[in-house]
Amino acid sequence: MEHHPSTSRKPPGPSRDASTRSSRRARLFGVWACIGIGLLYAEFVRHALTYAYAADSTKGDFLAFYEAAREMVHGGDLYAERHRDYIYPPLVAFLYMPLTLLDDPTTQHRTAGIITLLASAGMSIASAWMLARDACERLAAEGRRLAALLAPVVMAIALVVVADKVRSELRMWQTNALMLLLMAVGIRALDKRPALAGVALGIAVNVKYLPIFFLPWLVLRRRYTAAAGMIAGILAGAFAPALWVGWSKNLEYLRTGFGALLNLTGLGSDGPHAITGGIADGFSVSITSSIARALGGNQHALAAMILGGCVALVVCSMIALAYRRSKLPLLAWPRAGMQRSGPFPALIAIESAALILGFLIFGPQTNGRHLYLLLAPACVAAAMIVAPKTPIARWPALVGCGMLLLSLILPPGGTESLDAAVRTWREIGGPSYGMLALLGTLVWSGSCTARASR
Repeated sequence: MEHHPSTSRKPPGPSRDASTRSSRRARLFGVWACIGIGLLYAEFVRHALTYAYAADSTKGDFLAFYEAAREMVHGGDLYAERHRDYIYPPLVAFLYMPLTLLDDPTTQHRTAGIITLLASAGMSIASAWMLARDACERLAAEGRRLAALLAPVVMAIALVVVADKVRSELRMWQTNALMLLLMAVGIRALDKRPALAGVALGIAVNVKYLPIFFLPWLVLRRRYTAAAGMIAGILAGAFAPALWVGWSKNLEYLRTGFGALLNLTGLGSDGPHAITGGIADGFSVSITSSIARALGGNQHALAAMILGGCVALVVCSMIALAYRRSKLPLLAWPRAGMQRSGPFPALIAIESAALILGFLIFGPQTNGRHLYLLLAPACVAAAMIVAPKTPIARWPALVGCGMLLLSLILPPGGTESLDAAVRTWREIGGPSYGMLALLGTLVWSGSCTARASR
């Protein structure tokens, strides 16, 4: 008698079929999203080149960095007044020094400019990918299983929301792409490689000062290894130029650059400082700057900072109420190793996005180019739109993205009849209200997601 083993394979169940269909659908959407992302960035680069070599031969802010790098090569003054003033920490000029080997004044340093543009586009794509992948793993219903497939879709949605700011970043040849890349590395590596995450965030502070707010947050969330790495990164980035210019010259650069920051907030002295605009200047769209303008100008910088801080405290109180409503821990977090499960991955994503939104909304000088950083919170919102862990999280995130988009593109510029409306919108810090709306909806959706994760 022939024996038939009882280990014959069973047909796949409905749950396995559904999982396969979900993977195929995510892969298909991901392919189309990648095509769209490629076309978007091709258009951004084309627009930047057209703007630089047809409409404006100065290539945005590129010459500020290039000329400062050339000054550093010869040990000169980075912060001397020029057509494009250099107002950044000395690390940026140090990183641009190799480009001075491609000196070609007759073409406004065309080769160095194109290399910088392509590098910025590459850094932007890498940043958006890391941020989208991390948001999917922390917030999406499928978590890590489909994160690689969902990330292009999340990335595409975020790019659509802030497309105008990504285009402006590349068109102006700015350094926000480098800063966001370092911040993305910091957020992405926070759980598995905390020391690397901290060092990346610390170096980002030496590109622009904005990411310094991550340091107290890391301490508050008991990410002590990352906090120590961030301090090391700040010091390494601050003193790296001393390898070329020497210790005393580098200290002079640091005093001058940091003096500009103090002068901006109304706490500066009469010592040397980089040439910066004031807190009440029209190009800043933060709530703090709109308060300074309402008070009467730059002479009220300190009062505007205090009032802006009061508004920020109100916002923080509302966030604390949302945590309490959802029964989420506000201060009593476990040690870092125990934050990889439960509500904590979702809360890390939400809070890192909230930090970026916070220093854009309440910063002393948030100009349109800084709004490129909105790519990070937009990825967090998009992850909850694409694959929410709980259905209630999707619609608030969608509304927040919509309100942010409208605040960035309305009223439309370029028409004489609406120019006055555009100026008024910027005068009152209009984009900050869209960012506040996104912040509120992210906290709502994120608390729901964290509660579902718990």
